Amino acid sequence: MEMTQTTLLNNASTVLDRLVGIKSEDSVLLISDPTADSAVLAALTEAIHDAKARPVTISMPEVLLMGDEVPRSVEAALAMADIVVLVVRWLPAWVATRGLWRAIHEYGTRVLQLDPPHGLALVNGVNDIELEQVSEYAEKVRRTVESASGLLIVDRFGNELRCNVDSCNIQTSSEFPFRFGFGKFPTGLFTVSVVPGTYEGRITWDAVEGYPMVDGDLIEADVADGIVQRIGGHGAAKEHVAEKVAISTAFAQLTEFGLGINPAIPEEQFLRQPWHEGANRSAGIVHFGLGSSRTGEGRGDRPFHTHLVSRAASVYALPDVVPVIKSGRI
Repeated sequence: MEMTQTTLLNNASTVLDRLVGIKSEDSVLLISDPTADSAVLAALTEAIHDAKARPVTISMPEVLLMGDEVPRSVEAALAMADIVVLVVRWLPAWVATRGLWRAIHEYGTRVLQLDPPHGLALVNGVNDIELEQVSEYAEKVRRTVESASGLLIVDRFGNELRCNVDSCNIQTSSEFPFRFGFGKFPTGLFTVSVVPGTYEGRITWDAVEGYPMVDGDLIEADVADGIVQRIGGHGAAKEHVAEKVAISTAFAQLTEFGLGINPAIPEEQFLRQPWHEGANRSAGIVHFGLGSSRTGEGRGDRPFHTHLVSRAASVYALPDVVPVIKSGRI
């Protein structure tokens, strides 16, 4: 798909309209870090002007890391904006900051992050038919999971992983534009809260954030009491995960469960990139959170949190073993 500036501009305008409902005279804070694509930033800036909104831009000198807080000047800017657009590498670091949460919960700021790779995300675009499909999948999955006590996840190799869930705590992409909080582009994610410490079994992951998916490489995990006990497999991604979980039980906690519900996302293209958060929204992909916001138990390490994905997995709602997805298909 050719990334022309006209394509990027048209898609940027559609994204701002359909996902955050940009209006004339809105104050829009556009924040980027060194990983941001300059063509994407230019398109977003022009789209904000075209909407007759008021853009303010901030270029962060470094990628924000887990445990960092934003500078006071950025925190103040977040609170004053109607809309914040983050074109940055790693959202969990931003979500963990005091400044972003104050902006959302105290000032009602709407926050949208463009997932990396930013150019691929924006050139892929979004349309009304896609958003209708996301909403339909969201409702279908919600109906299946809303009375579940747990989940059974079976990877494509037949390994089984179970967890208990709080089905009263479901978050899903279904309202466009969203009116509160933060959203992501590409859109299309379903999550249900996992009861801490209840993941048990074995799972195989295809990729982890920061490492492109490589054919034949796998990350295999044995989990007990919610803690990864052993990492197997092969490849640079496997070595990275094994190194992290060896640091502490805080880093080895298996936490989230997420399911992609957007059939328009080209998962393969995203997963071949080093940072591929957008693939988590591809319909049928299962993603997991690993790590926590705590440091490595007194060793002075930064907090660690990352996401891993399993392709072509099957998921069943317990206790009645009702299919949620089968072999990666909703």
